[in-house]
Amino acid sequence: MGISRDNWHKRRKTGGKRKPYHKKRKYELGRPAANTKIGPRRIHTVRVRGGNKKYRALRLDVGNFSWGSECCTRKTRIIDVVYNASNNELVRTKTLVKNCIVLIDSTPYRQWYESHYALPLGRKKGAKLTPEEEKERENQQSSRGAVPAGQASCIPSQSWNQKLWNSMRLIPSMMTAILYMCSLTIPLVGNTFCQMPTLLTPFRSLSVQ
Repeated sequence: MGISRDNWHKRRKTGGKRKPYHKKRKYELGRPAANTKIGPRRIHTVRVRGGNKKYRALRLDVGNFSWGSECCTRKTRIIDVVYNASNNELVRTKTLVKNCIVLIDSTPYRQWYESHYALPLGRKKGAKLTPEEEKERENQQSSRGAVPAGQASCIPSQSWNQKLWNSMRLIPSMMTAILYMCSLTIPLVGNTFCQMPTLLTPFRSLSVQ
């Protein structure tokens, strides 16, 4: 039997029966949701119409996220699911679906920021750089020169911003471009899996109830 998404096996609106004039089709079945969890990468392939393949993500632990205001895209680790507007059960079970709010590791973005602007970011107050880091910073400053005024959208000198980056965690606005199949909540992984064209917000600046 199985779950089918066709309508020819149902009665007509007038109450009359329909004669089945063909057998069941593979494209009419109802596939179960993947319910993607946070864990080591596990992706299953699904054979679809035309011999093509879709890739169903059962577990994911990394994603490709964009820092929109800085045009910086990095592959980073997904730490946790902190909010879901549709269902709190998806937060408790840490299920990755479209529009869920996730917690990611900020280390790749901090490293890019320090290398691009030659300015320390996310350092504790009074913490001194190692000789290697200090030498690298001087080389970057000498090669790049002074940062133009207004070029850095995040001002590292502000104490509140330093505290936020010290947590090493960021909250993107939402997971927006996870692919789906069969009109069900089945996240897939393609060339743009988990891509985030939205602005990254530091972790403590968003309070999730």
